[in-house]
Amino acid sequence: MRLIIDQVFGRLGSRQKNPFLRINLLKSQMNLRIEDPVLTVTHDRVQLSIDNRDFLADLHMYEPLQFSREYAAQAWELARDGVAEMAAEGDRLGKLENGVDLFAAIARENGLAPAADVQLVPLSPPGISFQVIKGAKSFEEGRVQVRLTPGRTRVDLEPGSAQIYVRRRPEIHIRFSEERLDVFC
Repeated sequence: MRLIIDQVFGRLGSRQKNPFLRINLLKSQMNLRIEDPVLTVTHDRVQLSIDNRDFLADLHMYEPLQFSREYAAQAWELARDGVAEMAAEGDRLGKLENGVDLFAAIARENGLAPAADVQLVPLSPPGISFQVIKGAKSFEEGRVQVRLTPGRTRVDLEPGSAQIYVRRRPEIHIRFSEERLDVFC
């Protein structure tokens, strides 16, 4: 008699879902606002003053008011001297009756040219004065303003899963056979 035993192994099955890690990254932001520094510099200045009234007066050049005063005074003197000279000549001509030959003397005096008053170089130098006006400097500091928005990280985890199930159950089959043959394999 013979027993035939067949064994069928069981099988397991699995279903897997991998875990999923989702990372959302929001970058940080930095905003800068810059105001530049300002330097203002004013240089030293020289204020120059030239008074040339005496200088020009030596050359007989005047400002309008002084011009009218000077030439009015000269005209007054010329008129006075002219009247005095005419009176003196009249007195001399009155002496003609005495028999004096005055015509030759008067002609000789009037024929001579008066000496010219020429002055090429002024006697007074111009008055020059100066004043140094100090410069100034000013400085305004610059500014830097920083606004920082921090970044954020958000993490979402979907968990994985694993299921194991029996796909096929193990079995044992036993049969009985009445053959009397021994078979060795």
